[in-house]
Amino acid sequence: RRRRDPAECDAGVRGGVAGGVSVLTLRAAKPVDAAFIYRVAETTMRPYVESAGKKWAAQGMRDKCEQDAADARTRIVVIAGADVGFFKVDSRPDDIVIDALLLLPEHQRSGIGSQLLNGVLRESALRQVPTRLFVYHANPARSFWQKHGFVAVGEANDHVQMEKHPQ
Repeated sequence: RRRRDPAECDAGVRGGVAGGVSVLTLRAAKPVDAAFIYRVAETTMRPYVESAGKKWAAQGMRDKCEQDAADARTRIVVIAGADVGFFKVDSRPDDIVIDALLLLPEHQRSGIGSQLLNGVLRESALRQVPTRLFVYHANPARSFWQKHGFVAVGEANDHVQMEKHPQ
């Protein structure tokens, strides 16, 4: 049986967004999306990279964003026809790893991240495998993950490794 891509689980789900009901869709990233992915990454992650005492390596990050844009696992999050973030999930045989769930600030705290995460967690429960991720210590998104049942299981440099096992 073919494993489903957990990033695809919530495509087309309706949810409260920006004071109304909008359609959340996911589309496969394309190389042309690299600049958008970089803008989202810089806007959302640069403060936490720098607060960890690291320099924002713009060219290295642009290179990574080009790789992400060409990666079949990367999805662009679209609300009402507008690109609002990106989502990258690696569904492996023994676990599911959330590599990125980044939304532009004006689309955070609107339920979009929870919708995306719920699709991954359904797949995790169906397959009975844990979901794992890394988050910067200083990133307030850490509370988002904790709210959804993720617990810290280790640390690596400036990151906390978190995971959630299916119930």
